[in-house]
Amino acid sequence: MRQGIAVVKRCTQSSIGRAIALQLASDGFDVALAEDPSQQAELASLEYEITSKGVQCRSYFCDAAKEDEIKRLIEDVVTDFGGIDVMVANNLVMPTVGSLVDSTSRNLQ
Repeated sequence: MRQGIAVVKRCTQSSIGRAIALQLASDGFDVALAEDPSQQAELASLEYEITSKGVQCRSYFCDAAKEDEIKRLIEDVVTDFGGIDVMVANNLVMPTVGSLVDSTSRNLQ
């Protein structure tokens, strides 16, 4: 049974991101994988592993440091899947910017 749409960013370089993507797929989520273009081969392998669980999966490439690319990613996923229910931004480094809720995209770059 389909649970929703999940987007996982930085899913190939980190075992945590990969594990999150695989668990969401096991839980019935269709998964949109987002990664830097240099990770194309690893992304294809993960996409195959996820679709073997009986859910849909699609790969996207973007640079998380570029706000316009993140916006394009979100627009593309919404167009392709019809919406987003879960978003996982699995970045390895998070700058100290105070409250995450009150942060702007500029604070997070």
